[in-house]
Amino acid sequence: MNKTPMIAISAVLFSLGVVAHAADNKMAPAGAAGAPAAAPAKAGAPAAPADKAAKAGAPAAPGEKAAAPAAGAPMAPPKPAPEVDQLYKSWEGNWKCDTTFPANAMGPGSPEQKVKSEVKIKKDMNGFWYRGEYTVKKTKAMPAMNGVFMLGYDTATKNPVNVSFDSMGSYVVGAGAPGYAAEKVTFMGEGHMMGMKVKVRETMTKKSDKEAEHTYEVDMGKGFMPMGTDVCKK
Repeated sequence: MNKTPMIAISAVLFSLGVVAHAADNKMAPAGAAGAPAAAPAKAGAPAAPADKAAKAGAPAAPGEKAAAPAAGAPMAPPKPAPEVDQLYKSWEGNWKCDTTFPANAMGPGSPEQKVKSEVKIKKDMNGFWYRGEYTVKKTKAMPAMNGVFMLGYDTATKNPVNVSFDSMGSYVVGAGAPGYAAEKVTFMGEGHMMGMKVKVRETMTKKSDKEAEHTYEVDMGKGFMPMGTDVCKK
């Protein structure tokens, strides 16, 4: 038998196979030689889970976790606790006071002092605090004195707070004692005064809408001693 026609037929069949294989490779996805192409998605088919996550802010279906906020979304600002206004709103305004510093309040052997003072209280810091400014007028016996106190509310401990400092170098951080109310709140705190670490008990009492009293007591290691009383009117 003549082998030439058989060789020619085999060469043709081999060529057709190479062409068919090359055509299949062109249709397959990159990196998957010879793999069949993915079937096109059916119209109206539900979106893949990744598409659901992309919809930021969309309500989660029952039993499904809510999508995380989109990266870079602004955080909502916090709001003041309602207790801030409940406790201090009625104290807002300008008060004129008769202030008494008892004997020894300004140092051992110092006499009792009676002076005029003023207190101004207003809402501050986006409503999280009420800022008070306390001014004692100068007399022959003592210099003028200024103080600042910030009245707020600690939502973690559920307590009123009072942070104060003055032109004499003193500062105190206090928290409300049990039983506080807008009409009367006592702050128990610690701080520094006259170069010493001290404990302070401070009480604000509303007598009426236009009358109030404020007392200040200090413990320097021998029990609480009165340091000042303000009787104030609007």
